[in-house]
Amino acid sequence: MNGSGLEKRERKVSVGDSDSLSQGAIVRVRTRNWLVQQVDRSRGGTTVSLACADDDAQGEELEVVWEAELDRAIISEEAWKDIGRDGFDPPRHFAAYLNTVRWNCVTATDPRLFPCLSGSLPNN
Repeated sequence: MNGSGLEKRERKVSVGDSDSLSQGAIVRVRTRNWLVQQVDRSRGGTTVSLACADDDAQGEELEVVWEAELDRAIISEEAWKDIGRDGFDPPRHFAAYLNTVRWNCVTATDPRLFPCLSGSLPNN
């Protein structure tokens, strides 16, 4: 446990050589998680076509030469098995998270659309 009460979990990853890359694998490149769409070994190096799996850039595409990437790793199947191993957050914690997301959406709206939520009064 760290100071905030959240446990840091290590994912099992391997740098992996290009021989273990295959379509459908999940890899970490440039600090993001990617789905391997295509692997091409015909150009002297291994060219990998990727689609981002992270929430903030989901579907974004990238093509890299696998051997040239400094921060590359293949996320092993064992990492996926560990995801639910320790159970899930208590419902109270999830409800707090969900309420935060809802309020963020409300406070991020255009104040002219909902003046009562922005704290300003409509001009008559």
